[in-house]
Amino acid sequence: MPEFVNLKRYPRLEPDQSTVLREKGVTITATTAETAISFNPRNLEDYNAVVISNTYTSFTAGSAFWAVSIEICPTSSGTFSQIGSINIDGSAAIVPIILSGQTAEYRDPTALFVRARAVKTGSPGGLDYAVLLSPN
Repeated sequence: MPEFVNLKRYPRLEPDQSTVLREKGVTITATTAETAISFNPRNLEDYNAVVISNTYTSFTAGSAFWAVSIEICPTSSGTFSQIGSINIDGSAAIVPIILSGQTAEYRDPTALFVRARAVKTGSPGGLDYAVLLSPN
């Protein structure tokens, strides 16, 4: 299991209590969708997605940044729908994406898979981040 930044602020982020959508340790340099996991998105009413990121270079608000989104789909390789996202401003951070089972139900009532996706806008430096689904 990777070592995460400042987890003392989030005591529930233990491997046996969270579902890992992406582990830190590999820097990405282009838009990347992670492997989807089997998890009924309607259960997300009781979860947040916690994004843990390291610093990256060349951040410019509005033109050079990374965004991390949570997406759902009925299959592991179909067309995914976004149910939450956050922009990462280049600094090391631990930030939650508030999730809703109702939003998941509305966006795709047959979804059975969840994934994280990092979207590169402009020319920011490479991103090393983790995403965990953590109980509220």
